[in-house]
Amino acid sequence: MHVAPHLASANALLEQGCYAEAQQALTEAAVQHPLCAETRHCLGQLFLQRGEWEVAAHWLDAALQRSPGRRDTRFQLAWSLWKLHRPQAGLDLLATLESTPTISHLRARLLLDLGRANDALVALSGCELPAADLERGWACWLVGQMDPAKHAWSRWLRAGAADWGTKDALAICLFLLGGGPRVPLCPERPREPIQHLARWFRWLCQHGYDGELEQLIDRGRTLPLPLWRGLQKEWLATAQAEKKPALVDRLRTDVEC
Repeated sequence: MHVAPHLASANALLEQGCYAEAQQALTEAAVQHPLCAETRHCLGQLFLQRGEWEVAAHWLDAALQRSPGRRDTRFQLAWSLWKLHRPQAGLDLLATLESTPTISHLRARLLLDLGRANDALVALSGCELPAADLERGWACWLVGQMDPAKHAWSRWLRAGAADWGTKDALAICLFLLGGGPRVPLCPERPREPIQHLARWFRWLCQHGYDGELEQLIDRGRTLPLPLWRGLQKEWLATAQAEKKPALVDRLRTDVEC
């Protein structure tokens, strides 16, 4: 029994926007063809598109076990692990891949999550992707290169390479750090900026920017309440994980109030 008809059927369903039916077809094909990497790769891609990182990682890992040499599966699994805050596992997956701008960009993101801003800058040295200027800016900022950081962020904003949720997050962060205009309104989808700001807060924790972190918290209280309440809970969890007792006390007091 060949897997090709099942894949063709699933692809046709995806083109029609029938995602649940495509998922069912691919899952049935995976059961019927336990050695097939392609069905598992396709399932991983489907869940990636839906932002279900844990499930995507499961299927991509299963695909990679059946086809270890497949570069796109390896890259997409590393991307899923970055989204799941498992940077070392993601970095290990990229170790066998030759550098391309896209791979260098993801490698830099993983290195930043590991608290290795200098190594992230090295990874980005040959990467000319406009989207990479966001991480380039952060890597510069974290190693004390403030002017290059501002230039990188300015290029990133001008290039239009980011969604508005990420742009909102950077605008909020620059305001909190004292280098941007006041944020007048709560973003339309506050969850997106909160996710980015939680990650950047962790990067600052890892690099010992305690004074800046206190400033983030103090100025964060002036944000619209729905945004601030979501943000402080994320920051509290990060401060606890990074063993920052002074920040924990500061944030816990606000949450309890």
